[in-house]
Order: sequence, then C-alpha cells, then structure tokens
Amino acid sequence: MKNIFAMLFTSILLFMSCDKEEATIENQAGTVHINSGGACTVYVQLNSGLKIEPVNRDIMEDYLIEGKQVTVSYQPKKDFVSACDKTEAVIISKIR
Repeated sequence: MKNIFAMLFTSILLFMSCDKEEATIENQAGTVHINSGGACTVYVQLNSGLKIEPVNRDIMEDYLIEGKQVTVSYQPKKDFVSACDKTEAVIISKIR
C-alpha cells in the first residue's frame, strides 16, 4: 500500500512540474538581422536590447531584410536552445 501511495504521489508531482506555456509578449518593436554564415541565420533585436531568434522561421519570410523594422508578438521557448549567441529562442505569433 505504501508503494502504491508513493508511486501515485510521485506521478502527481511530475505532472504538476510540467512546463506551463509561457505568456505571449505583445507588440515589441525591433530590427531584423540576418547572418550569412553559421547556424544563426536570422534574429530580431528588440528596442529593449533583447535579441530573439524565431523557432518558427517560416513566419519571417516576408521580413527577411537586414535592418527591417518590425513589431512582433512572441512566446519564449525555454525548451529550445538558440543557435545565436546571447539570444532567446521564441515562437513568433504575430509580425508586422
């Protein structure tokens, strides 16, 4: 009986510790930067100084111009490692 209780308790703790989805950060202005070499090919440097690398790069297709000013809404992805140095991996939900 103690073993069953211990397994049930452990399962509950594991379930509760699962990552919750990060809140969307809305309407952040920034500049698109494109690198020609290496794994880090595109990132957005926000006006706040934060650099974000989109995990969903397909959403950036119409904005792949060096120095292009954009406004993005995004969710941080803590379970992804950014290919760019000192850059946070994100999923961009909106870009304009």
